[in-house]
Parts: sequence; structure tokens; C-alpha cells
Amino acid sequence: MNIDLISESAWISVIEGTREVQFEFLALQLFLVNLRKRLQSKELSQADCVRELKAFCAKFSRLPIAEKDFSRIANQNPATTNRLLDPKEVAQRILAGQCLILAGEESLLAGLPNGNWIGGTIPYFMDQEGGCLCKDRIFVTEISAECQTSKDRYAVSRLPEVYQDAEEGTLSFIILPADSPIHTEFALHAPRYRGFALQPLVGWVAGIDLAMAGKAAPKVFCGGPEPLADTAVVMRVKLPPDRVAQVRIVNLFQPGDGDTIRFRSSGFSAATALINGQECNFAEYLRSIEADTHVPLVADYCGARVNVSFKSVDPQSGRVEFYAPVVPGIAYKLALPVKDYVSEFQSGLKQLSPDNLLFSCNCILNYLYSRLEGRRTSAFVGPVTFGEIAYQLLNQTLVYVELVDVASAQPSVNLPTPELSAAYEELQASERRFRALSDSAPMGIFLTDADGRILYHNQYCRQFTGISTNDAIPEGWIRTMHPNDIAGVSAALENSVRDHVEFDREFRLVDSDGNARWIHSRTNVLRSEAGEIKGRIGVIEDITERKQSEIELERVNQDLMKASREAGMAELASGVLHNVKNVINSVNISASVLGEQLRRSKASEITKVAALVREHAGDLARFITEDPKGKLLPRYLESLAAQIVIERESVLKELKEIEDSIQHIKNIVTVQQESAKLSGTTEKMKPVDLLEDSLRIVSASMARHGIELVREYEANLPEITVEKHKVLQVLVNFIRNAKQACQGSNRTDRNVVLRAAMEGEFVCLSVTDNGVGIAPENFSRLFGHGFTTKKEGHGFGLHSSAQVVRELGGDIQAHSEGVGKGATFMLKLPLRCPSENSQPASRGLEPRHSRQVTTPL
Repeated sequence: MNIDLISESAWISVIEGTREVQFEFLALQLFLVNLRKRLQSKELSQADCVRELKAFCAKFSRLPIAEKDFSRIANQNPATTNRLLDPKEVAQRILAGQCLILAGEESLLAGLPNGNWIGGTIPYFMDQEGGCLCKDRIFVTEISAECQTSKDRYAVSRLPEVYQDAEEGTLSFIILPADSPIHTEFALHAPRYRGFALQPLVGWVAGIDLAMAGKAAPKVFCGGPEPLADTAVVMRVKLPPDRVAQVRIVNLFQPGDGDTIRFRSSGFSAATALINGQECNFAEYLRSIEADTHVPLVADYCGARVNVSFKSVDPQSGRVEFYAPVVPGIAYKLALPVKDYVSEFQSGLKQLSPDNLLFSCNCILNYLYSRLEGRRTSAFVGPVTFGEIAYQLLNQTLVYVELVDVASAQPSVNLPTPELSAAYEELQASERRFRALSDSAPMGIFLTDADGRILYHNQYCRQFTGISTNDAIPEGWIRTMHPNDIAGVSAALENSVRDHVEFDREFRLVDSDGNARWIHSRTNVLRSEAGEIKGRIGVIEDITERKQSEIELERVNQDLMKASREAGMAELASGVLHNVKNVINSVNISASVLGEQLRRSKASEITKVAALVREHAGDLARFITEDPKGKLLPRYLESLAAQIVIERESVLKELKEIEDSIQHIKNIVTVQQESAKLSGTTEKMKPVDLLEDSLRIVSASMARHGIELVREYEANLPEITVEKHKVLQVLVNFIRNAKQACQGSNRTDRNVVLRAAMEGEFVCLSVTDNGVGIAPENFSRLFGHGFTTKKEGHGFGLHSSAQVVRELGGDIQAHSEGVGKGATFMLKLPLRCPSENSQPASRGLEPRHSRQVTTPL
């Protein structure tokens, strides 16, 4: 038995006899009687008595009967120490291993040793003697040795984890320095922290002597003398399984029946406010109604009545400052006037009798406005703070914690057996915990009977949906539901009941101002063992911001898809114009050749022959047979005829070239026209025809650039059902990239290979080049929007192709062994278009890429 683990208060309570303990070791009983008499006669002080009792225990600790009695002392549940103590005594308690929560002047806390304690600066206290300003003692809250404890510190970035870090069955104490960034962070965002209110969190905001305003800053401490200015310190207290912490508040204020006040943004100050829906200068409004700023604004925060206290009101600057933040969407009222602040506060405390008080703290505003200095507040002793924490930040509120036995938390009931009684009492305690957590939850929670009448719903649910306790679900919701969502929600509710599945749906509710808010509702039907409907239980969550983000994201995505598709069509059009231009160049060359041939033609010599014949028309026979020139005429005509035949064949050849070129232009334009005409429609196509049509668009200059075109088509490929223009968009991009890759290389044996083959349930169309290849670092970005390695490229081509392939339900792949080693781009298409399948259309596979070249077909 380690006697050092016994708390100081346990020793004192045994010596004084305030705790009845039946000891078996007679020597111990006699020794205690002697100590008690000496203490009462003031022969010894408490400290001397404890010292002698410790020495006695150490001497006899090895005796079995004595060890058993010493264990009884250690295992007692000592009354918590809640009082002002001398710093030296506090230091002794720390060195003895006690777990303490401390409040006092910075210089006092900074002089304490390292140990299991946390603290914060405060010079104001409620002690057993009454309220006081004390700068030479430290207020001590001692945590019982029966509880496991741990301490931690949180910076601003980590503070959102403060709730979720707490284990089940843990009570957490937190201290924050006032007017610091971490104070503001907690005040503004705590209800939205993950795990909010799942485990109790209480504490206070550290402050300073008001006379030192502007000269000192609040500090907190985490188990050592180092003061922390912008850090939260937390003590985790793991409660025994049979104990539960009940967090309670004392709030004097009730909302008045005056104007409804709302704010547009959250914060510790406001220049304007909506008064009954009309925006006005808030400071001027308060002046005009002669508001008593000693009473706060009051609002219902999801079932909890919360105050927002006034710090200052300045009509000249038009600004009002608060001690706690106001929140948009919350309806505030000025609190009802308090006739006698002092007497009503004291009266409120007298109605409470916490028998198991563990901790309490009061607000500095209550202390000042109630003039509590020198006045006692019964058992409610503790620091007077610059803000109280009971799950979230509070003002003008007294917070206290009771540590009670779960089994005794509710009056006992007459049940057949002790086991059932204990189970019932545990169930009641669990119900209390559920209601406490539910009322603080940042989402709507509801429970109905079989007819839809609400048995329970928290404030969030009532405020957000506008459903009263007499409304039924779904009828109550339908009254406030967006008209376009009613049919779908009603059908989904019916289906959930019929099919025994959870109702899980997103829809819109419309408030009284006509504003639509998106909610996500999840509801389960409660049934008896026989399958009869007993009711429904569900939750609702405000998802308006997320839905608005999704809508905006979808709009941006559609714009991107449109730009990509237009870029792809532009790619086709560019290919058409480029190749038409090439063919027109060929037509121009052929026309030039014909012109030159006609200029040099011997056909003009026939005119001279005809003139000569007319000249000798009267003696033509004699001229041909006797005249020396005439004798040459037959041979000249024979030579001229042969030359004209040669010229005719040459002209016919060039005309044939022109005719072929014109037909080529017609084919290119026809493919483009069919592509545009069939946009959005499907047709059955031969895979080879798709490749050939693509070639017609972009292959005209292949030979001119010294690129050999190789076709490797598998025989008897089945037809596939596709949107032709989309496939051409992808293949044209593949072939053009392959051609440019070859042009960019220094190879003399440039070639592009087109392949078509079956691969499982897909037809595989690929284009392989032996050009510049793909750098390994570019693979991860290859199909990304805007990525290109070309100086004048726009980066739409492959990204657009990937988008198109997804729509077609296919796959797109890229392969390369590296720079200078060529590349293969592959398009895999299903035999049938996704829209023809009975199942929902496939979204397609993600584009894939690899550094390995595919195996040749």
C-alpha cells in the first residue's frame, strides 16, 4: 500500500472524524482518538496531525490487518476540496500526486512545481466566507483519487478536436485565456466541432484584475510554471463506471416579449441588427429604447437558454460589443428586467442543493451586478470568471457539476428483482444523458409514434422545420416542403416502410420568408417483434451550403465538358481544313501542269497546215505530189498526229489527278458533314471503317512528310454501335498526334501503324508511332485538362478524348517506353453503346497509361 496516494483531505477527514470508518486495527483506533483530542485542544495543527498519522502508517504498513485499514482510507471518496489555499500547501498537494484544477494570480501559479494540474489566472473568487478579490491564495478544486486523469494543451489549429478526443465516460475541464484568438475560435465554432456534446466539457475563461486592464493579459498553465497566452488547457477525468457527471447552469434571465433581434454575421460586435426584420443601427436602437445593458440578450440555442451580455454600446461609432458572440439565424430577445438582481440571484442559488458538488464557477458580471463581494453563495464556491463553459461559451451564468452515483440518480422503483431495478435505473440515467446530448446536438433529432405524432424532437429540429409538437411526419414536413420535392419524398417514405429500408433523402424546405434550404434526412421505422410499425426515429441536417457548392461544381464541370467537346470538334474541323488545303494544292499543281502543256502544245501547227491547204486548194493533188514543200506535208501531218496523241494522254492523266483530288475533297467534307449530322445519335459501324474515315481526314500529308502508313486489321471484326462523331474525334486526335510525333523525331524510317482487333468484349483500335515518345514524368498529367508539350497546343485534345471515351463506356490507354521510343494510344469500345443496355449506362473506365509498349498484334 503506497500511503502517498492517499489525499490530504482523506487524512484530515479521518483524523477529524468527519468520515465514519470502521477500523479493525485497534492500535490505529487508539492513535486516532489521541490525535483528535490533541487537534481539538490545538496542541497540534492539522499538518502536524497528518504528519504523525503518516509516520504511524509507515511503521505498521506491513501488518496485514493494518494494511487493510490503510486501504480503507485510500479507497474512500473524499469530499472535493473547493477552497482558497496557501501556495505552499498547494505545492505540497501537487508533490503528493493530487490532481488539481487551480485559479489564482499569475505570479502564484508560476511558482508551483510540475505535476498533475491545470490552472488559469483569476483574482476573483467565491469562497466559503463569501466573494473576494484575493491575490495571495490559490483556489483549489481537487479531483478524487478514484478517477483516472490526464492533461493536455490545445493550440488554435487543434482545438476543433477537443470533443472527439474525450473517451466515453470522461468529464473534461477546459480553461481558455480571455480575449485571445483561441477564446474567439472556441466561442464562434465550438458547436460545430466534431463530437460536440458527446461527452461533457465544462470550464471557464481566465481573466485578470479589472484594475489591471491594458497592463496584463490572462494566462493558463498546464502542469508547470510556464504561462501560456494563446493555448487552451484541458484536464480529462475518467469517471468510475457507476458515476455520472451532471452539468448544470443557473441562469436568472428569461427572454422578454419585446422586439425580435437577428444578426447577419457572427462575432463579438455588431454595427447593425435586424429588428423585426428591419435593419437598423443597433447602438442607436438600444439608446432609443433606453435598454438596460446589465441584462443580456437571451436566445434559445437548440434547447439551451443562452445569454449574450453587453460589453459596451457606443452610439457615436454605431458599434455594440459583446462578451460572447452573436450567431446569425438565431432570434434574440432582450431579457426581462430583474427587479432585484442581488436577491433574485441569491434566491436562485437557495433553490439548489447539490449534495455532490464537484466544481462550480460564476460569471464576473453576476459578481459585479449582484455585488457579491463579502456575500456567501452557499456551497457554490469557485473562481469568478470572464466566461463560463458548459459545452459552449456562456455569459452571466453560474455553472456547476455534480458527480453522482448512476444508480441513485433517480428515485428507486418497485421492480420484481434487484437486477431489473438496477437495469431500470441505468436506463433512466441513459435517457437523461441522451436528452442532454440531444438538446446540444448541432442537428435535428426526432421520434414519432406509429401515427406520426411527435413524441420527442430537439430544438434544432423544431426551429429548422417549423414543425410543432402537434404535427405529424411526413404531413408536417410536406406543408413546408418545396413543391417540386413533395412527390419524390412521399414515394420514398412509402417505399422505406414497404421495403423495410432506411429513408435517406435530400430535399428542400421553404421557410416563412420563401427561402429554400436543403436538408438531408435519415429516418428508420421502429417495429415490434411482430413487424408492426411502432414509430419512426430520424435526424435532419442542414446541407444548403454543400448543395450550393455541388451545383456550382456541376456548372463548372458542364462548362469544361462543353469547352472540351468544342475543342474536339474544332480538332476535326481543323483536320478537314488542313487536308482540304493539301488536296487543293495538288489540284493547283495539276492545273499548272495542264496550262504549261497547253502553251507548248503542237496542236497550233494544225492551223498552219490548214492555211497551206487552202492556199493550194485548186491544185492540191499536184502540190502534194510535185511541189517539194507539198511532198513533206503527209509526213508532217503524221508526226503532228503522233505528238497530239501523246499530249492528249498527258492531259487526260492530269485531268484524272484533278478529278481524284476533287473526289478526295468531297470525301473529307462528307465525313465531316456526317459527323456533325449524327452528333448525339448512334449507328452500327465497322471498326475498320472508323479508322479509314479518320485517315481520310488527316492522312493526306503522310507521304509528303515521308511517313509510312501501315494497316494491321484483324479479319471479321464485328460491327459496333457507337456515336460516330465522338469516335472520329478521338481517332483523329490519335493519328494527328502520331504524325506530329514522327515529324518531331530525327528518324528516317518514320511510320504509323493502325491496328484493329478484338479484346474480350471490346474492340481495340490503336495508333502506334515510332516518334518522339513520352517522358515518364508526363504520364500522370497526360489526360489532364490543359496539359500539352506542344508550343502552340491548348491541352484539350487528350483530355477531351478521355471525356468522350467515358461517355462511350470505353477505355483509353497510352503506352510508351520513354523519350525517343515512340508511343501507342489505344481506344477500347464495347460492342454495344451503353445507352442500348438495360442496365444504367457505364461511366467508363478511368484513362490509363503505362511506360510499357503493348504487345504487337
